[in-house]
Parts: sequence; structure tokens; C-alpha cells
Amino acid sequence: MKRKIAAFGLVAMLMLSVILINVTVYEAKGREIISGKPIKAIVGALGIKVGYSIDSGQAIVGRNGWLFLGDDYSHILSMHRGQGFSSNRAKAQEIADNLHSWQGYFRDHANTDFTVLLFPEKSTIYSKYLPSWMDASSSRYSTLTDELVGLSHLAYAKQLIQDSNSNSKNPLTYYKTDTHWNQYGGYLGYVELMKSLKQKDSQLKSVELTAKDFIQQSTGGGDLARFLSAEKFVKDFDYSPLLPDQGNVIESEYLSGKVVYKGEPKMDSAPEEWLLVSNPHALNKSRVLVLRDSFDTVVSRYMTRTFSQTLQKHYSYVSKEDLKKIVAEFQPDLVILLMVERALVEPIAILDAP
Repeated sequence: MKRKIAAFGLVAMLMLSVILINVTVYEAKGREIISGKPIKAIVGALGIKVGYSIDSGQAIVGRNGWLFLGDDYSHILSMHRGQGFSSNRAKAQEIADNLHSWQGYFRDHANTDFTVLLFPEKSTIYSKYLPSWMDASSSRYSTLTDELVGLSHLAYAKQLIQDSNSNSKNPLTYYKTDTHWNQYGGYLGYVELMKSLKQKDSQLKSVELTAKDFIQQSTGGGDLARFLSAEKFVKDFDYSPLLPDQGNVIESEYLSGKVVYKGEPKMDSAPEEWLLVSNPHALNKSRVLVLRDSFDTVVSRYMTRTFSQTLQKHYSYVSKEDLKKIVAEFQPDLVILLMVERALVEPIAILDAP
């Protein structure tokens, strides 16, 4: 009985705090003296402790402090709960046909190959940490992706990551409080990509690392914790790779030619405009055009070390006309699409017919 009363009291406190979150008290002269932001941060952090989200559309709280995206993003919860397309087979066939058409287009207009790598959702890999009310066994994402992989033979990093996670001595592959995979998980995605590319060109060289080459580091809360205003109250872990010095790279705006960075290869966020990264010390003298998203941020440093020129842009900002024009100008040796699986349900040009 006491436990029930205590639980009720905690819930009541949280509900009252939520009401106060956006309240700001001012003095008569108008100076702000109490802001709702600190209150929101405290409530957000307390909520994570007890499995309560102050904004479930943005993020939900799972087991053991694991956070996951809410339904505001590609209806991810609904898709994982078996809602979505009436026929995954039909949707997968449509996407596969369109990707095949793009492959033909790149071959005919630039004499280049087209490779696709799908990144699994965090909730796909760590479904055991989803909240108890969340049953992902009939996930539309998983079935849609499985159908697509079977139809188009594209690369999918799911199995390699699951194999790594089966060994408890290996690092985690995703952040607990962030949407994305960490640097170790990103490396496994890179390994899957290079495995696919080497099937077509066995002479390609790649960055070779093992789990022991990744050093655990403590970090603050990630984007999901930030959605709940609790990033300063929670901790997370990343795993930094021990990479040999390879010399400096040059990053420049492709259209203007303006140099924006010179230095060691680094992790780059997905750019909204075409960004050219040149590395004269790369493992392969290859020109690669990469359509990518934020999941590729931790992969980008491996890509930069692998290919001498990488022209990249977030696929959400690439129209069909833009892509065709850039391919004709840049004449890449490879076109690569790196995409998280939830993007398969988004209206993206590369998923439509050329």
C-alpha cells in the first residue's frame, strides 16, 4: 500500500511539474526571475528515472534508462507496432524497382556503380530495452527492410551489429540517450559497406580495426535526452577508435570552391549543400558521391580515409535534377546511398524513379 501511495505521489508531482514547465514568473519591472527551463530539465531527468517522458512525441523512455525516438519521426512507434503500409511487399517492390532504375541511370550516364547500405534503427537492434508496452515483434520497419533486402540485394548492417552485440565483451553499438549508433556501431556499418563494395572490386582497401581498438569514453546526454531537456542530468558512453595519423584533408564547398576546413580527417554532419572532401593520403584513389544522413556522421571519418575525393550531401536536400546534374559534372567512380531504415517511408528523391 505504501508503495502505491509513494508511486501516486511521484506521478502527481510530475504532473504538477509539467504544468509549471512553461511558466515564467516576472517581477513588476518585467525582469525574468524564475524560468521554466530548469524545472523542465529536472522533471525530464526525473521522468527518465521512472520511465516517464515529458514529450512522448519526441522521445520515449525504455528500460534501464534507454531512450528511443517518438512517433513525431516517421511514425516510428506506429511502424514498430505493426501499423503502416497495407502491403510491405508492394512498398518494398516499388522501392527496389526505383533503386534499380537509378542504378541503370548511373551506369548509362556516368559509367558508375550504385551501392546502397541501410542502417538499422536503434529500436531494431536494442528492442529488448523498449518499454514493456511496446511490442516490436511485428515491426513494419523490420519486415519492410527484410523484403527490400531480399528483392534488391542491398547491404544491411543489421546482422553484423547483432553478431557483435552477442559478445558481451564488445562495446555497445548505439548510444543509450541518442538516436544514433556510436563510433563503434558506425564502424561496423562501414565494414558492411566495404564488404559490399569489395564484392565488385576486390582491390579496394579499407580501414581495418577490431573491437579492442575502441576506447570507452564518458559523454553527456544525446539528442533524445535533449528532447526531454535532460541532457545535462544524464550520462552516456562513446567508443573512440585508435586511428593512425594519415595527414590532413581539405574540405570545400563544391559549388563555390571555398575551402571550409583543413586538418586531420574528422566526423562531418550531413551537409545541406554539396561538400567535397579531398584526401591525397586516402587508401584508394577514387571519386565517390555519397548521399547520406546524420547516421553517417560517425562513418564519415572512415570514408574520408578510404576515398581520395568524397562529394556528399544529405539526401533529403537532393532533388532528381540536382543529382543528375552533379553526377554529370563530377563523374564519380561510385555512387553510394547511406540511409537509416526509417527514411524508407519518407518522400525522398532517390527512392523515386529517375
